[in-house]
Amino acid sequence: CLRIATATHAGKEGYARGWIGTSSMGAFGAAAVTGRMLGFNVEQMAHAISLAGAQPCGLWSGGMSMSKRVLIGKAAENGIKSAFMAADEITGGFDIFDGEWGNIGHVISPVYEPEILTKELGKYWWTMEIGLECYPTKGGAHSAIDCILDIQKQVPDLDTAQIEDSLIRATTGIAGNKALRVFPPKDFYESQNSLAYILAVTLIDKSCGNEQFTEDKIRNERVLALGAKVRVIPDAEADRLAPKTKTTFVDIKMKGGRTLTSRVDYCKGEPENPLSREELYLKFRTAARVALDEKAMAEVISTVAQLEKLSSFKDLTKLLVVR
Repeated sequence: CLRIATATHAGKEGYARGWIGTSSMGAFGAAAVTGRMLGFNVEQMAHAISLAGAQPCGLWSGGMSMSKRVLIGKAAENGIKSAFMAADEITGGFDIFDGEWGNIGHVISPVYEPEILTKELGKYWWTMEIGLECYPTKGGAHSAIDCILDIQKQVPDLDTAQIEDSLIRATTGIAGNKALRVFPPKDFYESQNSLAYILAVTLIDKSCGNEQFTEDKIRNERVLALGAKVRVIPDAEADRLAPKTKTTFVDIKMKGGRTLTSRVDYCKGEPENPLSREELYLKFRTAARVALDEKAMAEVISTVAQLEKLSSFKDLTKLLVVR
């Protein structure tokens, strides 16, 4: 899935074309995992992946609504169903990656590098480059959030009322991202994408979690006034280092002329700056407590810790049923 996304430039060129990367690529991964669990041979797996690849979904036209969440789940559903169709001898063909007409690379993006699909295949595992999102926001905001939290550590008694200007210097992609530029946000879904809102509420609350995206926070006049002072511009250094780093600079100009600065190359959750196990458990509990009680969450954590020893995934999925 990661190789396909990289080969098709789904994260940049595909995004610019209007695709939601996770949902346009996700079916591939779901099909491969399901096929592996079903014990597929090479031909069965090829058909499963082809069937999945023929069902890309997720357009950014509804990306700042519930639609994005639904379509990411739909991608997983498409992949799982594709594997079961292949198990029932439904064929998908063998040209999803190299067909002259309608292959996945040509559909998703104007830039396609199919050689990436097999480069060092079986020798280098791209899963080692996967990060975990630490904050409940659009990923492009995470390095800037870490910059803000770093500045808060530098100046614990920072008076946000004295801030004249907050300048974010990031990649051209982040600076020009339509979702990140939304301000003021009109609802929960827009607030999770609005970079100006995200940074303002993080500055004021010294935190960025679920509680920063309530209706009261989104309408808070102090947060909105501070958000109006946030600017985002492209930075040559950030562009030069991308995509290997997530480099972002934040410069906060205070009344009186003082400027507070922070730089983050690897936001919290990236392989180079990973979450500790305790932080990972806290993230899970924060998200899951709306559906599971403490006992259930503890059982999930314990079960996941010994995932490779389970005789059936039912031991895990039954714990996720909301009662």
